Amino acid sequence: MIRAIFADVVDRPGLETERAAIARLQHEQQRVLIEQLLAEREILDAEQRKLLAQLLLAQPEKPSALEDLHGR
Repeated sequence: MIRAIFADVVDRPGLETERAAIARLQHEQQRVLIEQLLAEREILDAEQRKLLAQLLLAQPEKPSALEDLHGR
């Protein structure tokens, strides 16, 4: 996508197609992750669920390299 954005001639419809494909993939990945966490929730007891939630919440929210670059 980067090459397409910085190409001599920009194909905006092509870029939009790629962006939409990436959005669909991200949506599917989020759906799978949520389903996995719900499945894990069902096999854990209350204390284990609490510990897993704490572990997940404690993960640092590190910005992507692009977000970091634009944040400067």
